Amino acid sequence: MTSAILEPVVALAVWTMIVWIWMYATRIPAMNRAGIDGVNMVGSTGGGLRSDLTAKGEVKASWVADNYNHLHEAPTVFYAISIVLAIIGQGDGLNATIAWAYVGLRVAHSLVQILVNRVVVRFLLCVVYFGADDAGDTCRDGSLAALSQADRLKWPTSSIWVDQRNCPTGQIRCNPYPADTKVLASRAKLAGLQLT
Repeated sequence: MTSAILEPVVALAVWTMIVWIWMYATRIPAMNRAGIDGVNMVGSTGGGLRSDLTAKGEVKASWVADNYNHLHEAPTVFYAISIVLAIIGQGDGLNATIAWAYVGLRVAHSLVQILVNRVVVRFLLCVVYFGADDAGDTCRDGSLAALSQADRLKWPTSSIWVDQRNCPTGQIRCNPYPADTKVLASRAKLAGLQLT
């Protein structure tokens, strides 16, 4: 089976491996400069290593690792959709072009996060590659919102959005996103639904 959409899939996988190499090429020298003995380190977590590096003034060393982690979050949805489109014979033309655009924006996001880590620029890139309707949910936690747009529109305007990665278990209201009636109406119109 050949499908044009598999080319951007491979390109993003290759970019992920480049960032993986970049992470080690950045972190190992930073650990050496900070006096962290990676050879005898036992049971350290990424968060612990981040804290140790930050305490020693090596903040930028974690930026590459953060991006490497991000390349294993939202792009998994891209990989799944692309492979399905290739299997069902819909991986050419516009779908392949959209896939290439996504890969280009992910690479741009990586470069911004790794080199300057300007959150506002990263957010704007998220808005572009996930669309303005989902950017708030997606860019807060790095993964695509699980609910479809139609499902979200069925919720009452008083519903509370919860970012489960940042909410301790049992807390329901730790990250509220109040619904805006105009936003809901525009979403409904785009989805071909009527709010009642």
